[in-house]
Amino acid sequence: MRSAVRVGALRRALVETAARDWRAGEPPLDHSVSLLRLGSWQAAHAGLDEYLLDPATMRPRPAADVVRSPLDHIGDTLAENGDAPRAEHTVARLLGRGNGACEQRLLLERTGSPRDVATESVRPGGT
Repeated sequence: MRSAVRVGALRRALVETAARDWRAGEPPLDHSVSLLRLGSWQAAHAGLDEYLLDPATMRPRPAADVVRSPLDHIGDTLAENGDAPRAEHTVARLLGRGNGACEQRLLLERTGSPRDVATESVRPGGT
């Protein structure tokens, strides 16, 4: 449940920041859907151990930098909503533990069983 609240706070800040930017006349980023899908696939595949596509520039950057960069972009909104500490904690935890892809690879390495990975992935509270 706490994860859902944290993700909700980040989403709210992203939407509110995008609305402010729009009202200020700042155009949205113009990335193709295929490039965005590539970035999403890469994040799911590589986890946080490699380079990811930075959504602002669509250039590879270290995963930790890519994960932290939205906090800079939405920091004012997070602070106004009282969500900055929660967001910082979420990002620190993600960078410390890894994402679901990291957890799944570790489980596969530990058990050697794709079935165990699939079972854990669909279990409530799983990876």
